[in-house]
Amino acid sequence: MLLAGVEAVGWPDLHRLIDAGRLPTLARLVETGASGRFDPVGLNGPGLFAALATGRPPAEHGIAAPLEPRPDGGGVQPVGARSWRAAPFWQTLAEAGFATAVIGAPGVAPATAWPGCVIDERYAQPLGAILEDWPLPPGCVAPPALREALRPLRVHPEELDGAVRGNLPAAPLARAASNHAAATYVAEHLPWDLLVVHHALLQHDQSDAAFAFLDAMLARLVELAGPAADIIVLSPEGVLIAAGPGFLPDTILHQATVYDLAATVLARFGLMADGAPGRPLGAALGPLRRVSTARRLDPLPAPLPAAQRLLADQAYEATLHAAQAALFAGDYPTAVAQAQAASSQRPDDLRALSMLGQGQFLLRQAAACRSTGARLAALAPSSPWGPLLLGAALMLDGAPDAAGPHLDTARTLATDDPALLVRLGAILLHSGHPETAAAHYRDALALDPANADARAGLGLVALAANDAKGAERELRAAIGLRYHAPALHHALALALAAQHRWPDAARAAQTALAQNPSLPGAAALLRHAQDQIAAALTSAVA
Repeated sequence: MLLAGVEAVGWPDLHRLIDAGRLPTLARLVETGASGRFDPVGLNGPGLFAALATGRPPAEHGIAAPLEPRPDGGGVQPVGARSWRAAPFWQTLAEAGFATAVIGAPGVAPATAWPGCVIDERYAQPLGAILEDWPLPPGCVAPPALREALRPLRVHPEELDGAVRGNLPAAPLARAASNHAAATYVAEHLPWDLLVVHHALLQHDQSDAAFAFLDAMLARLVELAGPAADIIVLSPEGVLIAAGPGFLPDTILHQATVYDLAATVLARFGLMADGAPGRPLGAALGPLRRVSTARRLDPLPAPLPAAQRLLADQAYEATLHAAQAALFAGDYPTAVAQAQAASSQRPDDLRALSMLGQGQFLLRQAAACRSTGARLAALAPSSPWGPLLLGAALMLDGAPDAAGPHLDTARTLATDDPALLVRLGAILLHSGHPETAAAHYRDALALDPANADARAGLGLVALAANDAKGAERELRAAIGLRYHAPALHHALALALAAQHRWPDAARAAQTALAQNPSLPGAAALLRHAQDQIAAALTSAVA
């Protein structure tokens, strides 16, 4: 796997330059792989990179800002290897026996603190006025035996006159060229299973020439990786491109977050981080082996008060994200547990309570759902979520007549809220009222034509009515809007199985399992589809 992290690359410029034929490498990756946006969940800088690398929020991985208190109390220092409280994916893979190489990653110095090949960001930062005065910092290259080979590959800004660099700024161009030289050396001369390269050129220059230079560097790395490699290109601006055997071609990635990258990388090598919230993005995977990703380090000094507040806020948002992701994935016990944890921290937050109530309803916990609805109604009488959950609890009790006024109140309070209309539809569908549910889903689509949940709801209504073709149509439309939704792929597999289209059903079930290996029913459906395919082949041969 080749993973290229590129700073300050956004989709508007990529689309413009790809359409103009200026970025042939990125165009080929987009056209032959999966692409879309990912949500950085409000993180940036080293904290974002650490979340990408570990699949965990800052409160768990330990990096909240570029600086941290010094152990001696004498001020602050840049974050580095000792700051990490959870293992990044390259450490987990190296300890599992894979050959890993990481070049230019922020916040990891010294390189010698990590297993595998690591070249930290100090390698490409010139210290002297000319190349001859530029010492190679201690510990910036691991293993140390590579120092002499990599030392002369660095490019100093003074070497780049106007004829060489054109209008590109000398210092960031020199750093990018130095990191690229190191990456190509490693790719050509060392065995590797994972190669991670970080480039920050576009953080300093947004010109078309800088994009073209980035594309040319990627072209060489992709060439060295070979056709059997998975390629991931990621930018903090929300750009996610994934191509290669591990990813379904010509697909759109939706609802990916910063926490999904580590899960994706580990899953491609057959591993799964224990307790991390992220989910793999990709095609079918085999069984995953759970591994611990905790790092055992000396305690860090206590963070500054501002950092403590930042860590607390980010940890809380990560808990809410985990609850929402679990709801999407159909893992309702986890959704309830995460929402309860969030609600215990901030009892008045309506977001946590609404997610908690949804999970309780989906687990058919009527009393708990009623209690959460009552809390919401007391906290926010004008919010539709209180009466919605009270009505949902009565539906679970088998009292639709008593539930009706509560649900009507929720509907009245949420005339322009497609998300709540979708929840109303889900409650009615789960309670055996598909026609009324469909009306709410259509109302939601009238307000938001790109609402994946509403489209999925119509697919589930069609599936309940044994309209397999209609269900397939709606579910494919929903998946086009939100590709990363294992429950939708599972429902699509059911619709295809109902049409006896067993190879298509198997592929949909494989995708569901790739996104959530523990999704209930998906493995059994895949086995059944595979049995049907085998029986058909046997019959054809006979």
